[in-house]
Amino acid sequence: MLTRAFAAPTLLALLLTGCGTSHQVGSVDPETGRLRTDATMGVGTASATVVKSEPVNLDDFGSRIFVHGAEFYVQQTRELALFDTVIEPDEMERIVVRERLGDRVSSVHTLIGWNQLAEHYGPFLVLKPDVRRDGNRRYLQLKAIDPGTGDELFLAERHMDFAWTGVTDQNTRYPLFNAFIDWLELNQ
Repeated sequence: MLTRAFAAPTLLALLLTGCGTSHQVGSVDPETGRLRTDATMGVGTASATVVKSEPVNLDDFGSRIFVHGAEFYVQQTRELALFDTVIEPDEMERIVVRERLGDRVSSVHTLIGWNQLAEHYGPFLVLKPDVRRDGNRRYLQLKAIDPGTGDELFLAERHMDFAWTGVTDQNTRYPLFNAFIDWLELNQ
């Protein structure tokens, strides 16, 4: 009897989350300039909550972005085709070695290291996924950071609903990237 009590909710959860992808790079729709999103069970569209959106001159970053996150975030940023250079953590470490900055850059994984890199390597923007907890709720965040000042210039978040809709690209990650695209367009 206990098995039946868990079977129906488990099946329902699988059916609801089975419609989305997880960590698969999406293509930008040429008509909208955005990634396709789903709000709930394929109905409507999902959007992220923009927590912070500072005006900035994007030219100050030399059309370079350092994506401090998993491979999905690096590849999705490349797919957007909005930056001339998208740098991943391994490549940033090679740059430090190639440019002989090892004695001047403490790490490519910290704000202090990013600041040192910007000073010696040149300007770039940092894109960093993160998770915020609020009690039992978790929010996936996407942040754009100025390594020269340490300021968060952009911050969007989306509730991670593990129970009902699941955490998919279409209802969680793509809405964050769409909000990021909106911010970039506002600052062009």
